[in-house]
Amino acid sequence: MKNIKNHKSIPIITVVMLLLISAIAFPVLAEKFQINGMVKGANNVEVRSSIIQDLVLDKKQNEVKEDIITMTEEEEKAFDEIVLLLEKSTLLTSQQNRELSESESNRMIELRKKFRAGTIKSKKTLPIGENFEKPYFNPHNETYYYPEEEMTDEQLLQIIDFQEKLDKALAKFWEAYIHNEMGNTDIRITEEEAIKSAKSTIERIFDVELDNMDVKSQFIKDEYKKEKYWGIVFQPKNIDILMEQGKIFWMYFSKVNVYTGKVEFVDTFYSGQIEEVGVSPETDLKNIDDHKRIAEEIIKNKLNGKNIEFLKAYIVKGDSRPLLRRKVYLVYKAENKYVEFEFIYGSKRMMALFFYDNPIRLKEKIDGIDHEAIGSLSYNN
Repeated sequence: MKNIKNHKSIPIITVVMLLLISAIAFPVLAEKFQINGMVKGANNVEVRSSIIQDLVLDKKQNEVKEDIITMTEEEEKAFDEIVLLLEKSTLLTSQQNRELSESESNRMIELRKKFRAGTIKSKKTLPIGENFEKPYFNPHNETYYYPEEEMTDEQLLQIIDFQEKLDKALAKFWEAYIHNEMGNTDIRITEEEAIKSAKSTIERIFDVELDNMDVKSQFIKDEYKKEKYWGIVFQPKNIDILMEQGKIFWMYFSKVNVYTGKVEFVDTFYSGQIEEVGVSPETDLKNIDDHKRIAEEIIKNKLNGKNIEFLKAYIVKGDSRPLLRRKVYLVYKAENKYVEFEFIYGSKRMMALFFYDNPIRLKEKIDGIDHEAIGSLSYNN
C-alpha cells in the first residue's frame, strides 16, 4: 500500500510510503495501497518489516499520536528493550495464537479510531512477558496470546494501546538511526531541490498541477540495493476525509537520487484503481499497439527523446493478484537512455515510468521476475 501494524518499522503512513517508493517491489506490489481494504483489514495484521529493507524518516510524524501516547519512564525502558529484541529477529510477522473474529476485527477498527482521537483509552496496559492472563504479548517469540472467548472492548483497547506505544518506540529508534545515516551521507541534493525536481517531472509527464497538494519527503536508505535517496510523495491535503467518504483522489510518487538529483521513477495511485482494474481484460502481448503509441508519444513530447527504439514488452506471470494480470511493461531506448513504462492494460493508463542510464540493472530486475515477454533486452543494447 495496507493499513499495516508494523513491528520493526515506523508509523503506518510512513510504511505505506515506504512500500510505494521501493523501486525493487514495483512489479510485485500490484495491489499496493488499495485504500478501502487498507483501512479495513490491516489494523488486525501485525506485520514486521525485517524483510522490508527500506528505512524511512518521515518528516511529518503523526502529531496527534505523540500527544495521545504517554509512557512512564519504566514503560519507555520496557518498550526500548522490546524494540531491540525485534530488531534481532528475522520473522516477517508478529504471530497470534488465533485469528481475530470478524466482530473483534470490526470493533478494533472503530476502537482504534476513537483511541487515536483521544476520546477513549484502556484502563490498564497489556501484560508483556510469559504465561499471563490473556491477552498478553510475549516479545521473546513475538506472539500475541488472545483468550479463546470473544475479547471485550477493554481487552482490544489494551492491544491497541500496546501497539501504539510500540510504534512510538520504533519511531524513536528509526529516527535516531536515520539521522545518523543522514549525518554519514554526503547528501549533495537538498530536500528542497529533490522536491522541486520531483514536482516538475511529475507535472510534465502526467499533465497535472501539484501546487495545491501536500508534499511528504523522506530520506531513505535501501539496504538491499545499497542506495540512499529522497522519496517524495504528493497527496491531497484532505486525504483522510476523502478516504473516509470514498471520494476520488490521486497521489504521485517519485524517487530522487541524493547524490545526483536524478529522478529515477515517477508513479501514481488513483483511488478508483480497484474498479478500473475490475473492468480491464487480462494483458494480451499480441495487442499492445495502443500502449506503444502512448509510450512513444510520451518519450517524444514529454521527455524530448530521439532515436526511439522499442526493446521489450512483458507481463508478470505466476501471480493471482488481478492488477498484475492486467498490467503491461514496455521498455524503450532513446539515445543512450532507457525507460520502462507501467500500464494498466485495459484502460491504457500509464501508472509509472522508470528511468535507467544503462540496461544492466533493468535487465537484472526483469530477469528476476517470472514473466512472459516479446522483444529482448541485452547488455549490448
